[in-house]
Amino acid sequence: MLLENKNIYILKIIDIKKFMRKILFLIVLIVPFIFLISSVYAYVIVDSQDWHDTYLASLYAAVNGEDFNFIINEAQGKNVIQGIPPGSDVLLITGEKQYFPAIVAQLKAKNCNVEEIKLGDYTDLMKELAKRLDVESIVVISPTFGYDAISVAPYAIKTHGFVYFVDENNIDRVKDELSNKKLILYGDLHRDVISSLTGERINEGSRFHNNLKILEKYYEGFSAPQLIVTSGEFMEASLFSGQPIMLLGKQKVLPEQIEFVKQHEIKVILLIGYELLDVANVLKEKTGVRGIMKFGKGTAQAGGEFMRRVEPLDLYFMPFYTPEISIEKASYDIASKKLYVQFFNPGVIPVYFTSVVSVAGRVYEHGIEKINPGSSVVVEYLSELTEKETKNINVTVIYGEAQKALEYEKTATLQAEVSEISDKCNLTIDGGAYNEKSLILKVFVSTNTECYAKPSVSLTSLGKKKYLVGDVQLIKGKGTFTFDVRMDRLDLKEGVDVEIDYGENKEFLFKKAKKKIYPEIEKESSSMIYLIIIVSIIIASILILAKRKRE
Repeated sequence: MLLENKNIYILKIIDIKKFMRKILFLIVLIVPFIFLISSVYAYVIVDSQDWHDTYLASLYAAVNGEDFNFIINEAQGKNVIQGIPPGSDVLLITGEKQYFPAIVAQLKAKNCNVEEIKLGDYTDLMKELAKRLDVESIVVISPTFGYDAISVAPYAIKTHGFVYFVDENNIDRVKDELSNKKLILYGDLHRDVISSLTGERINEGSRFHNNLKILEKYYEGFSAPQLIVTSGEFMEASLFSGQPIMLLGKQKVLPEQIEFVKQHEIKVILLIGYELLDVANVLKEKTGVRGIMKFGKGTAQAGGEFMRRVEPLDLYFMPFYTPEISIEKASYDIASKKLYVQFFNPGVIPVYFTSVVSVAGRVYEHGIEKINPGSSVVVEYLSELTEKETKNINVTVIYGEAQKALEYEKTATLQAEVSEISDKCNLTIDGGAYNEKSLILKVFVSTNTECYAKPSVSLTSLGKKKYLVGDVQLIKGKGTFTFDVRMDRLDLKEGVDVEIDYGENKEFLFKKAKKKIYPEIEKESSSMIYLIIIVSIIIASILILAKRKRE
């Protein structure tokens, strides 16, 4: 009986040992995958002069719940290292160009355990970080606009998602892995991106209205009594807190933004930096919420935790395109009793504007116009003015990057040139052609008399929007404007928007012709082909005769 019990006891020990070996075997298999998928570091640091790298690394840390810092210069980098406890686990993400190249050596000097990620470009980096996070949802944005990246960050963080920068240059590298993800296609995206990916589309016509749309999605799933407000020009640590972000313009709060704050029971707005103080105050007053401004950060000094100083915020600035417009000059035609004001766009993006002229207490308004970069627009106002009144023309222009977002305002007082403007010039846009070999777009025009004309075109070049401006030319009867630009067949199918400012006076092209053309593919002239054949025959004949003479 005792023997039987002993055998049973021995068998139980053997079974337990087998079971423990299996458990250990499974642990050995599983643990590496756990670390691969969800490694958590005490600190994530990114040092790159490419803002895409900095954004992606900061977003990764925020989604993963890790502390992070981005480097903006060497002095600030040294302060970051000073705040890292010795022996910390650090994930260091570095770009091709760094602000603080000595960062690896300094971290290792503090006995930190450093894993460095240094990849070829931001496409490789976002793929690697998304794989580590194992995300199911991704917001796709253009790599051009930093404000779009700021706008979508809170939604990505709260939904445990990620953000991909995608355009025509990297769509082929990411479309396969994105095919099984839940996507939001956000903002102004390249044609190839939209045609290659499937997902919810957000494109409301301006960065502010796109921002309100993603905020609506945020509040559908989460409540947040505090709203961060910023311009979208820079990155700062608070912008990766997961709290909702509203993009504000520098001079104006949109009515839709005021209404949004009221409807979503927001109690506090947090302004990052001084930049938008006046605009944020307008939002605060119109909605009745409390306002808080974050203007600096506390930094421990050598004296210990109770000795602290306030330093400027660490701001990483991104590319930002501000609409520009200038009020050039005014002219008054005493024959037609019309006042003309010329506006010019010296910037790099199109500008939409509306204008108001005030003369001797009388107000004249004009609807929304668009000016392409490098182009002028002359606006006509019907007004009977005395000679004295022409010397004091008050012009106000309200403008912005989109028709729905006229956020800037500019005023000027002009003295109008008074004359009898007799301009019999008329110009017609007849069509266009495109030469696929020389890569030249041609715009054909005709006039009834001699006209000075300055053309501009808005078109798609290999799926990307472009605005091109030509020089002033004198057109006599028939004329052709040419533009060097790469276009494929899909671009040509979309058409070309042509605008031509023209007139008899070279210095004041107050007339305008507009037309959307669909350029034809230019074929080689048959006469040119015949000429090539004839020249070839002549050369061959000369060679044959020369050979016979030698024989």
